Amino acid sequence: MSIRIGDAVFLRSGLPAAVKDRDPATGQLVLQSEPKVVREQMRHGYINGMSQETRSSLYDILDRIKEKTEDPRERVTEMQLKLNELDQDPHNRDLSRYLRAEMLHLMNTFNIKPREFKLEEFNVR
Repeated sequence: MSIRIGDAVFLRSGLPAAVKDRDPATGQLVLQSEPKVVREQMRHGYINGMSQETRSSLYDILDRIKEKTEDPRERVTEMQLKLNELDQDPHNRDLSRYLRAEMLHLMNTFNIKPREFKLEEFNVR
């Protein structure tokens, strides 16, 4: 896995840091360990491996959903509606995957069962 700018990492001391810059020739990272920056980068959990524009889009979506409601069930419903919208465009594949993972994490954390799901016909008895 390659580390990208904006990813969260942990220093040897166990403290979190955010990747500010990366030198592709040497592989050296420039890290920021200032608590305010780290809190901003990790405000929706430990999410790594995405481009800056995808990360900012995901954070915008999650921020808007969190502003609407704090109730986990309503947040899952809002995420599902946004996923249905994102799945219409194949260019949103990565964003859709990360948002789906966040939704599933929220569902597992609060024991929320899905209201609708896709299942192959041959699996139904």
